[in-house]
Amino acid sequence: MTCSRRAFLSGGFSAGVAAMVATGVDVRPARANLVSGCLIMHDEFSRLRSAATSFGNVRVSLFDKSKHVRTTGNRTLDLALDASIKRLSDLFGQTPAFGFYKEEDHPELSAMNAFATVEGTDIAGTWGTIGFGTTLFQTEMGKYDPYGSTIIAVIAHEFGHIWAMRAGMMDKLNEGQKTVKRSELHADFLAGYFLGTRKRAAPNISLHAAGELFHRIGDDNINSPNHHGTPKERVAAAEEGFKISYVQNRDPQHAFAAGLEYIKNL
Repeated sequence: MTCSRRAFLSGGFSAGVAAMVATGVDVRPARANLVSGCLIMHDEFSRLRSAATSFGNVRVSLFDKSKHVRTTGNRTLDLALDASIKRLSDLFGQTPAFGFYKEEDHPELSAMNAFATVEGTDIAGTWGTIGFGTTLFQTEMGKYDPYGSTIIAVIAHEFGHIWAMRAGMMDKLNEGQKTVKRSELHADFLAGYFLGTRKRAAPNISLHAAGELFHRIGDDNINSPNHHGTPKERVAAAEEGFKISYVQNRDPQHAFAAGLEYIKNL
């Protein structure tokens, strides 16, 4: 099997999206030095936790620790979203809580339209939380890919952060760096790895929109502490992860380690 940029960018990745399987494991990293960007700090999470917003016709209260509502307001989309989250959970061995929040209700978090945090909910068996902005969801589905590949690429990126946090690797990823680029590109690498597993399972699916996503979310603010990587760097990291699964068919643990090695050379 050969791989090229065309293989990564071609073919809509049908976003089959199923409820996460709880493992009952509750292991926190010894230290989590959360930084700005798509990671979120404890005080910011606390402000969001009690927020209740509307998404479609459904009341969303993701960060209320006594209850957790996760829905797009469309049952068909919910089932598709659930299926892909189930695949991610099984592949990466991570079980974060997942939910939506309304970005415009939180101007203090205007730069975050999706995030991962070690902070959790009261959902048994989950570890950490992934938040996804409702505006981001609607924009990606309505403007970029109605099949959902860009949605799943973003969620896979956040799952990558959860895995790094749980492994206690966040500090090491950015150690000695002036920006968060290395931890972001490691998450892109793992997102690309996940997309490669889907391409192996269904060779005819298209990942074109997902490939364009990584280019679109890159930035050239190389001196900003919140620099996530240039468009070229983000596409390249996702492509390298894609090759680990699509071409080499390696297991997730190998992919995680390969991602760590990859960013050492940046």
